[in-house]
Amino acid sequence: MKIRIVFTYAFLLLSILGCKPIIYTIHDVRQVKPQSDEDLIRFCRQKHMETQQLKRVRQEVLDSNLRKHLNQHYLFDSTGQMVDYAASFENPRCKGNLLQLLKTPDTLKTFPRNSAFTLESILDHTLEVNHWPESSAAGIQATYTIVMYWNTFSGNPNHKKAFSDLNEAIQHAPHGMFRLLLINQDFHPGNIPSIQMK
Repeated sequence: MKIRIVFTYAFLLLSILGCKPIIYTIHDVRQVKPQSDEDLIRFCRQKHMETQQLKRVRQEVLDSNLRKHLNQHYLFDSTGQMVDYAASFENPRCKGNLLQLLKTPDTLKTFPRNSAFTLESILDHTLEVNHWPESSAAGIQATYTIVMYWNTFSGNPNHKKAFSDLNEAIQHAPHGMFRLLLINQDFHPGNIPSIQMK
């Protein structure tokens, strides 16, 4: 009897509100609005995300960046060239591919490199967010750099969970092999967002 009542209430709630608001609430999808550097640091601390190497996309290139790289993850070797690992998987756009790859880092030597898309070209379009880093993580050297694009508006699977999954995989990889660089894609204060998630 209890189960029937629960299902009845759930059905009524879905009928009244629709699925979208409930799913957005579960995944913590937020309204797109400008974020200051301080807002981003506060958000990261709430989500237990590191802020030492936090960067953000410059406002003048943000629209094109969102179109090309929304919530994407990239891998770069020590020379700064992109490691084109995704093409070897059945579903190249799956974020789990990178997690699988981190379990077998020796295979990274065999993947082709893309010298047209470099870590330097990405960093040229970013600004520092944390001007007072909590540690001296800025000088961390690693064989590979993982770039994780993220934002405050597209939900926990695209920031909190992605960060924790990658961070855990890096901790299980050989020491010094990977570092994770977070690049935020939120709009800067004083700018009207050109996209909406809700």
